[in-house]
Amino acid sequence: WHPDGGSLLAAPGPEGEVALYERLSWQPAGLLSGAHSGRVGAIRFSPNGLYCATAGAADQAVAVWDMERRQVLAKKTLAGAAAALAWHPAGNALALLTEEGELALWEDVIQGENLPGPCENLEARVRAAVEAQNAMDAEAAEASDADEEGNEEEDEEENEEGNEEGEERFEKTSLPLARRAARRAVSDPALAHRPLQPGAFATPPGYARLAPAYLCFNGVGSVVRRPQEDHAVVEVAFHDTSKHRKRLPLISDFLGFGLATLGDKGVLLASRWTSEAAATVQFKPFDAWSSNAEWSATLEHKEHPVSLALGSSFCAVLTSNSRLLLLSLGGLQLASWELPGRGLSLAASGQSLAAFSIQAGQAQPVVELFDVGSRRRLLQTSVPLSRGASVTWAGFAADEEPEERGSRFAAAPPLAVHDSKGVLRVLRPSQGAWAG
Repeated sequence: WHPDGGSLLAAPGPEGEVALYERLSWQPAGLLSGAHSGRVGAIRFSPNGLYCATAGAADQAVAVWDMERRQVLAKKTLAGAAAALAWHPAGNALALLTEEGELALWEDVIQGENLPGPCENLEARVRAAVEAQNAMDAEAAEASDADEEGNEEEDEEENEEGNEEGEERFEKTSLPLARRAARRAVSDPALAHRPLQPGAFATPPGYARLAPAYLCFNGVGSVVRRPQEDHAVVEVAFHDTSKHRKRLPLISDFLGFGLATLGDKGVLLASRWTSEAAATVQFKPFDAWSSNAEWSATLEHKEHPVSLALGSSFCAVLTSNSRLLLLSLGGLQLASWELPGRGLSLAASGQSLAAFSIQAGQAQPVVELFDVGSRRRLLQTSVPLSRGASVTWAGFAADEEPEERGSRFAAAPPLAVHDSKGVLRVLRPSQGAWAG
């Protein structure tokens, strides 16, 4: 079984191949073939699931596969047929036991500067890749803006000045990417804050085709996107099976959903804008789990969703244009508000909605608390964070006692924020002050 919780089953075939099956549908998910001339006697996934070791019972060969590309990375021949395989739980090594009882150790199995180790936690690689991509996007935007300025210059003197500016830009862009990114981060601390979908876990770059993406995990349940051969499926499961079914029928995903959130009434999904299709937001209600009960809406040209939230009677979408879009559970647009800064994240409970944003040059995000039922903004305040930290999770404490009756905060539960330094702070709306 694949170590991600059993999304894949690897089973030996009669001709030396290894067949992969998707656990939920039991449909074929691929084939590892060409490494063995006879029956495969042992199979073992690496601890992080990126690699798979197979041992031939007849050819006495051991092969290590890249599960993303389905290609052999390395191969060795033993003195006897391997009866068992085991990856080192914290290192780059593979233990081999032959049918004659001989034990062998294969060290440095995975080699290559750009290949992660078999036990490597890829979270740091994800952060580095995101930061590098953001830096490259900023470089491209700067170069594009500068080129437009140069094209508008008409006389020779202005052209010469534009050429000098172009040479200066070339010198700047030739600086190492890390130095440029670090310089921007120092000049604008707001760049350290990235959009956040509470309860989601990023899939490592380069492994999206095979690895499941955990789009949401909250108090209601979980949403997991699992890639298939030509599309993907979305699995929705609940914690409280007395209130909801343990698992709903799979959702076929041909849009490439990258965001999701669960509420008591349904699941909200969203895909990014591409050159071929607009970004799409889709809602599926639990009380009528059928294709004719769902609805979808598209965002504006080149507009991406960055965070989603579900309340008791509304869906909220935060976009890359710092637009906060509110829709009813039936798909009717209720409001479209502009946030004071770049949108970061959303959280919702009942009729309460919290929207986080960050303004250029600021180190602390701002949160706005809304009562969606009355379309009122209850308060706006900065979010205190540890020095150099960013928000890693935000949500309402739904089980807390409500504020005193008669107060405009009567229905607003406390709001909790967790930062990257491990500090949890709680805001009580009636007091307007953070504790923690």
